[in-house]
Amino acid sequence: MSPLAKELFNLLQSGELYSGEALAQRFNVTRQAVWKAINELKTGHLVETIGRQGYKAFYPYIPLDRQSILAQLPNNCVDDVITHIDITSTNEEIAKLPLTKALVMVSEMQTQGRGRNGKVWVSPLARNLYFSMRIQFKAQALANLTSFSPALGIYLVEYLQSKNIPAKIKWPNDIWVNGAKLAGILIETSAKSEHEVEMIIGIGLNNLPLIETNLTQNRATSIYEILGEAFNRNILVADIIQLISNLRDDYESFNLPNIVELWNQNSALHGQKVKLFSPAREIIGTEVGIADNGALLIQQENGTVQQYFSGELSLRAYA
Repeated sequence: MSPLAKELFNLLQSGELYSGEALAQRFNVTRQAVWKAINELKTGHLVETIGRQGYKAFYPYIPLDRQSILAQLPNNCVDDVITHIDITSTNEEIAKLPLTKALVMVSEMQTQGRGRNGKVWVSPLARNLYFSMRIQFKAQALANLTSFSPALGIYLVEYLQSKNIPAKIKWPNDIWVNGAKLAGILIETSAKSEHEVEMIIGIGLNNLPLIETNLTQNRATSIYEILGEAFNRNILVADIIQLISNLRDDYESFNLPNIVELWNQNSALHGQKVKLFSPAREIIGTEVGIADNGALLIQQENGTVQQYFSGELSLRAYA
């Protein structure tokens, strides 16, 4: 996105109507330059034209704001919350920064957003949540961390349900509503020393409708389409930070959630015939839950139940 388009975007979020002439004078550019930048914003449905009067924001917009987020958090909950207008990938960039306890990064857009298995996470400007949180665990927690991803997915589903969103989880870490994808979680874990384990948790959540739905591999939905209004992302970020912080504390104190029971209550495909596949293999069976270690349980036609960890595997309903 051009620098002028970004400047216009920030200005138009006030909700006021601006003519092309007024914008050209304000930024000391030609009307042609304004028209070109406005068309960039129109492509993403960020602004609209009002008759012959001028331009204004397409959706009401509350920008990501560091102070608004920090004001909702307990003291010393995180080292910092870093906000960006655009970035390659929050997961990639947060990994480069110094860390003491916990660090959070959010961005208005990503140019190289990532999902599982190298898939692209479509990340248009100012529409959705692109969130990463980097945390540490004591090394003794490592043995239990295989179940952290489904536990986080379940807790995020229950949070969304508390907001009147009928969310379900699809193994290993997608959030669905009525068969459409609302959010995804990408977790990357590494041992930093014999005493510490580090985890980067990336969450993408669709807040406003995706305009170019053909860019996604799954049918997508958004908070706006479900509730008729979008979330205030600053509140959402603060809530997710506290959710992750509480779950991390539970794992460090070995107060592990009962993910086996919680999964059965919240799985989108529990009890259904499913296809588990990767480029190298395909398994057909019935999803019968998950194990304590977070592995998916698939019952074969002969009645045997086998465990599967995520890796490159993907899960679909079997039609």
